[in-house]
Amino acid sequence: MASFTRHRVISWWMAMRRWKWKDVRRRFTDHTGRWQKPSADRIDCSTSKR
Repeated sequence: MASFTRHRVISWWMAMRRWKWKDVRRRFTDHTGRWQKPSADRIDCSTSKR
């Protein structure tokens, strides 16, 4: 389920900001090439507190 959500969010960002895949990789990988978790203003989006 997490990979589906991640794919949908990245697709949405690509459409909204007119990003190409290279822009996504540049934004969401660190200097070693590992993927970072998507965040909104440095707040981790993978967990929610309800």
